[in-house]
Amino acid sequence: LIYFSLWIIVFSKISSLNGWGLREVAFLFSAGALGYGLLFTIFGGLNQIGSMIESGELDIHLARPRPILLMLMLQRLRSDSLGDAITGFVMLAFFVRPPIETWPLLAVLTLTAGIAYFAFRLFCHALVFWGNPSEASENMFIAFLITATNPQNGFAPWVKFLLLSIFPAGYVGLLPVEILRNFSWSDMALQVAGSCGFLLFAVWMFHRGVRRYASGSRMVSLK
Repeated sequence: LIYFSLWIIVFSKISSLNGWGLREVAFLFSAGALGYGLLFTIFGGLNQIGSMIESGELDIHLARPRPILLMLMLQRLRSDSLGDAITGFVMLAFFVRPPIETWPLLAVLTLTAGIAYFAFRLFCHALVFWGNPSEASENMFIAFLITATNPQNGFAPWVKFLLLSIFPAGYVGLLPVEILRNFSWSDMALQVAGSCGFLLFAVWMFHRGVRRYASGSRMVSLK
């Protein structure tokens, strides 16, 4: 809210920035906060996966006959993330004020923005299996958060390409807003396919890392 209040001050002086006004920036923040908040409230254990891999706590879970990723994510609920979801909803209601007929579209955009956050968070944790320190993975996610919560419509085409491919912050800070402003099925398909595709890639990375981790785990090798 503090960061968004700075944009309120900016747009009190200018009417738009590269075609985006206060409503568009408000949707950028609200969709990301609502999607992030809902997913991270339910799957709050996701935030601890990197440190668990690094400390060796994952050994305990490898011996259990349950899907390891789902079990890790559901082991904790995060009330602070629920606050993010509430903040996003309030911003959506007061600053975006979407008409009722756009609610289904907003639901999809909000969910896919949350999936992009979720997928990159998991991807960062999965890198710990290959020796990336959990602190470095945390810094990667912070960089993603900063990028995702800044308007990206003024970036060069090649930067936008990067934000929709190897660093998928564009599925939070670019495409959802552009779809809301000027809906097109091609952009909508890219938003859904891109965010969900990166999630599948992150899940694949995690399970590949688990197999690598398990092959060197003393606890698992003794069983």
